Parts: sequence; structure tokens; C-alpha cells
Amino acid sequence: KTESERFYSECLNYLSFIGGVIIRRARWLERDRKTYYGSLFIHVGVICQSEPISNVFVIAKPLILIRYGNAMWTPRAFEISNFKWPDLVWSFDAFSDVAKRNVCPRAPWKRIRTLFYSRATGAYSSVEYEMFIKNRTKGIRRLMSYTLAVFPPRLANFISIFYFAVLNRAAKAMQYDILRSSHATVLSRALAKVLWK
Repeated sequence: KTESERFYSECLNYLSFIGGVIIRRARWLERDRKTYYGSLFIHVGVICQSEPISNVFVIAKPLILIRYGNAMWTPRAFEISNFKWPDLVWSFDAFSDVAKRNVCPRAPWKRIRTLFYSRATGAYSSVEYEMFIKNRTKGIRRLMSYTLAVFPPRLANFISIFYFAVLNRAAKAMQYDILRSSHATVLSRALAKVLWK
């Protein structure tokens, strides 16, 4: 595995936070930026386009903090995490499919658990189904996608509390998203306090 491949595989998800990226101005200006207008992650396009930037320095100890939970793109979270980001990640020819899979699936929206989690957080509903899923699916997949789009969101939120308590306790950001969702009830939050303490 080359160093650039390792960097892509292990660090790309962190690069989605533009505040944690510093690029020399000269390098920025000499790279293709126009192609990545509208991607929402132009800096990732600048870094990863062919030929990928080499001579990268990664600081493991955080020097800045992200104020999580108030991103301006939250209303578009479903589109971004299931389409915008994967489309960009999988667009770079310089990296292997193995490295890309380490960053994210090619089509996260095809996973039932992704749709269920999105429903639990309030990111997925019949609106997103009509906009992004309906015309990309057919048969049983379309039926399942629609069923999850109309599944009672408060129940999905409550069930997700159990999932993260039993099977995925390390996913702190996802737990936070579940609890701060408009679908989180007093009962959900009380259960979380009992299971996650």
C-alpha cells in the first residue's frame, strides 16, 4: 500500500471537516477546483485529484475542536452522507476500491440500517424517499425504502437507543445525533441515561 493510498484510506473521513485542513496557497491555486464546485467538499477534490498531493503531514493530536451538531448542511444530511460524499470519494481514479470502501460504501442508502438510522435522526422521510430513492429502486428494495420512510420516527429513535447501547457503544457521534433528534422522546432520553452510563 502506497503512502497516498494509506492516507486516503485512513484519513479521508477526517478531511470532510474543512477546518482541520491546511493547504499551501500556491498548491491550491495550481490545482483544478472548478470540477468540484457544488460537491460541498472542494478541498477534498483539490487534495485527491490526479496526481494526488504528496508530502502530507498528519497531526494526530487535535489542535482544534469541532463544534458538533450545528452544521449549516444538517437539513441536507441525508443527501450529503448518502450521495454527495460517496460520489466524491468514489470519483478519484488514483485510489483503489479497497481504499474507497474503507472511507465509505459506494451507495450507503442501499443499506437498510442506514435508512433506519436516518429515520431515527429525522434525516429520512417520505420527502427524501421521493427525491433520492424512489427512482433509483424497484421491487422489494423500493418497498423497504418506502416502509422505512414512513416508519414511526419516534419508535425508530427508541429502537436505535438499544442498538447503540448493545452493539455500537463506540459510535459517540451517532449516539449524539440520535439523542438530539426531534424524534427523541423523554422516554428515549431516559433509556439512554440508563443504558449508556
